[in-house]
Amino acid sequence: MSTLRADVAIIGAGIGGMCAGALLSRAGRKVLVLEKSPLPGGRYTSVQYKGFTIPTASWMLLYGTSDPVYLTLEEIGAPPIEMRAPGTPVARYRINGRIYDWPPKGALRYLMEKAAGDPEEANRVMGALAQAMAHPPTESISFRDWLLRSTRNEAIHGIFQAQIATWCGMNAHDLPAREFIRALLSFRGRDTFRIPRNGLKDIIDALGAAVRAGGGEILTRTKATGIMVEKGIARGVTALRGSEAITIEARMVVSNIGPKKTVELAGREHFGEAYLRQAAEMRPAVGMDYLFITDRPLLDFPGTLYTTDTIRKEGWSVPTLMWPEHAPAGKHLLHAFAVPENIDSYDPVREYRILLQDLHTVFPDFEGAGGKLLLRRNFCGEWPCTRARQGQDMSHRTPIENLYNVGDGVKPPGWIVGAGAAQSGRIVAQEIIEALG
Repeated sequence: MSTLRADVAIIGAGIGGMCAGALLSRAGRKVLVLEKSPLPGGRYTSVQYKGFTIPTASWMLLYGTSDPVYLTLEEIGAPPIEMRAPGTPVARYRINGRIYDWPPKGALRYLMEKAAGDPEEANRVMGALAQAMAHPPTESISFRDWLLRSTRNEAIHGIFQAQIATWCGMNAHDLPAREFIRALLSFRGRDTFRIPRNGLKDIIDALGAAVRAGGGEILTRTKATGIMVEKGIARGVTALRGSEAITIEARMVVSNIGPKKTVELAGREHFGEAYLRQAAEMRPAVGMDYLFITDRPLLDFPGTLYTTDTIRKEGWSVPTLMWPEHAPAGKHLLHAFAVPENIDSYDPVREYRILLQDLHTVFPDFEGAGGKLLLRRNFCGEWPCTRARQGQDMSHRTPIENLYNVGDGVKPPGWIVGAGAAQSGRIVAQEIIEALG
């Protein structure tokens, strides 16, 4: 058994752990990142698959130059990464068989007027939203039930369902109303999304370079087997690197593998009943992800088409309109994301059949464009959209001194998906920098 020493040991090289590691390294702390997979990045990177550049899960810097990931790159002094934004329109909505652009201003009101055909109904919903943004609901009510107080128009409900599915991996009848309001507020004043030239791998490579520049390491194919705790204080991590057992003595430990796994590694006896109960009740956000190959692009803009009149309310995009290099010459990617009606119990095969019905509704010339399936994925279990559904995230702090969680099980309120995971890493890095002095 070999022993390594570091100021901070980070378990998991997802975006939360990598942002924390890069910032800590920049601050002069020695960081060791343990990653059980062959490559860092987790669900926030890109890989090559049959000649295509595809994401492992996340596609983009959601908030563009306002994104926590982008801000981290600036703070560590990373070399510029070439990124592209979708331009205008950033999105379109299919409502009752017609396509409408998402305008730069007054978008929700405009779309609801088109959906309802009644400005007064749109005004009523907008008034309720404005009030909720000023005073987010505190009661336990789903967003769908909250919206039903203002409208029963299913086309209007479809607008919000499409957003909730693609942003949160949930349904309007599952998502607490206050959490959707928080998510809406998080987009205020933000930039539009960005996609790097080589996908999110460019981001992970830059963060990894910062860790190594500070004297740290990223140990891939290294699985954490335990978190060492003495008298209520985290002292380091035990791990297996191949067949070799290693011990990492560290002043601080950061876990990027979710609160449940953190408890398993540290031992339940170190956590109070309330913490254990909250971790046990955490449920993942899920979704079905589909990539199709076509001979020509089936959309004429590089943003997202939200469908409100299909069986599932989906988000569709053609990422190769932004970066043609992500596909072989003469080919394009068509991406779709959908959420099952029951996110706790569903049949992926049935969901794929439903998706194909929706595909042919939205793109009747799919076969004529040479369309065929490249890959379909079910984000659930150990590889979910996010480890915690919106509203179920836990604190980044744990009952064990010097042990923190980062990632998509501890997203700060209002933050969603990868941006929320990155923001948790930024928060923890700052707390550790202040604690270590």
